[in-house]
Amino acid sequence: MKSKILFAALLFSANLSFSQTINCDEIKKQNQILQDRIKQYGIDLSNPEIKVSSYSSDISVNYIKCLGDSKSQTVTLYFNMINLSLPNQTLYLLGSITDKNYQYINTQAFDEIGTGFPATKAALGSEKSNPYSSVFERGDFLHSPLMTGSFPVLGSITFANVLPSTKVLKKVVISMNNKNQSGTDEGDRNKGITEFSNVKISWK
Repeated sequence: MKSKILFAALLFSANLSFSQTINCDEIKKQNQILQDRIKQYGIDLSNPEIKVSSYSSDISVNYIKCLGDSKSQTVTLYFNMINLSLPNQTLYLLGSITDKNYQYINTQAFDEIGTGFPATKAALGSEKSNPYSSVFERGDFLHSPLMTGSFPVLGSITFANVLPSTKVLKKVVISMNNKNQSGTDEGDRNKGITEFSNVKISWK
């Protein structure tokens, strides 16, 4: 009787182990499919240390990738923004942001030893700015509708004078703001700085 019980227990254990193996293999397979699909959209999964701090709890800012061009010595950071819940929003990139002393905070990137790199080009949705300085000369900035829900708007910033020996952007600060399209007062804008930390550069 004991031998039958022991045999049944061993058989159950073997079946359970086999079932767990199948489940584990299935999870690995599904994970690979997910990674392959994400790569189709250019999202870099090889940078787990990166941190993104959005300027607003209502706007999700997501890292996509960071590409370096060795010939032009430029680096372009790609990201997107998602409006989680606010209605009738317009997103503004590179708008005039000032600190408490009314000093302009410029969009820029820093390497691991603190060297700063100026932004030279930007894009938001279908809008492009080149050169970057002309945005402030015109008193203008890039803008795009930002619909409520999971629909993202793609943005990018290009930084100049970055040598290929630079492997990581330790910090990137980008001025952003949003506003209800039906509003008229500049004070209605939700302004702030989005920060990216520990951004690996993929050089080409």
